[in-house]
Amino acid sequence: MTISLITIYSYFVLQTAKGAVIVASILALIYSYLLIVLNLEAYALLTGSLLLFILLATVMVITRNIDWNEAFQFESQLKSEKKIGSLAGQANIVE
Repeated sequence: MTISLITIYSYFVLQTAKGAVIVASILALIYSYLLIVLNLEAYALLTGSLLLFILLATVMVITRNIDWNEAFQFESQLKSEKKIGSLAGQANIVE
C-alpha cells in the first residue's frame, strides 16, 4: 500500500512512468531487505553490515571518475572574482 502511494506520487512529480517504476523497484527492494533482516534476528548485524558495504562500494564505483577539484572550481572562481572586484573598487575610491 505504501509503495503504491509513493509510486503514484512520484509519477506525478517526475511526470514519467519510467521514473515511477524505478522508485517502486527501489522501495520494493528496501522493504524486502528490511523484512528479511527482521526475520533473521540472529544475523541482523551481519546483513546490515553487508548492505552498508555494498552501498559504500556502489557509491565509490559511481563517483570514481569525478574530479572533485574541478567540481568545486567554479564556486571558488566566483569567490575570487568577487574578492578581486571588491579590491579593484576600493582602489578606485582611494584614487
